[in-house]
Amino acid sequence: MEQAPRETKDGNRNLKMSHVLLWGVTSEDDYRSTAGSQPLRALISPKAFIVPPPRQILSSRTETFRL
Repeated sequence: MEQAPRETKDGNRNLKMSHVLLWGVTSEDDYRSTAGSQPLRALISPKAFIVPPPRQILSSRTETFRL
């Protein structure tokens, strides 16, 4: 039995929550206040992370459940 695909809004919100759990920060202002140093800010650049769209995450999840 497959789950109904979520809306993009929910997927984006879940993605942002996981980001908050990973970094403990929500915006670039928080990066600045938490990191304070430029090298660390460069380390947390968005280009460093490739996040698949929610639809891909969902499909891979259902595939693992099928196994």
